[in-house]
Amino acid sequence: MIARRRTLLAAGAGMVAGFAGAARAQELPMNGPNRDLQKDVPGSTPDWHDFDITGAAPSLALSMQSTPDGQAVTQDAFRGTVTMLYFGYTFCPDVCPLVMQNVITTLGKVKDASAQVRFLFVTVDPNRDTIPVLRDYTQAFGPRFTGLRGDANALERLARRYRVAYSVTPSPDPQKYEVAHSDSIFVFDRQLNARVLVPSMATQTPDIDGLAHDLTRLVQEKPSPWGWLRALV
Repeated sequence: MIARRRTLLAAGAGMVAGFAGAARAQELPMNGPNRDLQKDVPGSTPDWHDFDITGAAPSLALSMQSTPDGQAVTQDAFRGTVTMLYFGYTFCPDVCPLVMQNVITTLGKVKDASAQVRFLFVTVDPNRDTIPVLRDYTQAFGPRFTGLRGDANALERLARRYRVAYSVTPSPDPQKYEVAHSDSIFVFDRQLNARVLVPSMATQTPDIDGLAHDLTRLVQEKPSPWGWLRALV
């Protein structure tokens, strides 16, 4: 399990570097806590605290079941809000609870603007994470959190769209049931455009203030007249 975890962490680092490279190729500024990925990026500015992936990552697009009742939803259900997208599983003993708690802390700093922010928790373990299980899990963190569940094909399509790595090795023995996943958060603006990639919430040194700044900026941002065109990507 440790080896697999390291492999997926490496894949997650590759995902960050990949989107960083795409943004660099398009001369998009990248800002965030990982200066090694940004130090050679022309035009880097302090506007964003996390990684600016505007134009480098696809817009929000999904078709899944949603908590609390398993209703089918698409990305249009989240249009008009700033949306965070995260892949995890409810039986996760460490990383997922850490990420969720750090996001709660961040939303506390965002204050009134948090009413316009949604957090989507996509399970990578739909065999165990039924809608009732997801509902109880996400409701424990507050009303801004929504659980999403899809079949294997829907999950694979969504993960591939955002280059997210995950693996599940089922077993009748709970001690041998293994799940691993990358742990960055994607943030989309109110027009569903991918804007920021957040890798630090799963670490012991999360940039809480930085994410709060970025979320507040996105909430306050006026919609671009070209946003509808970006959202078609």
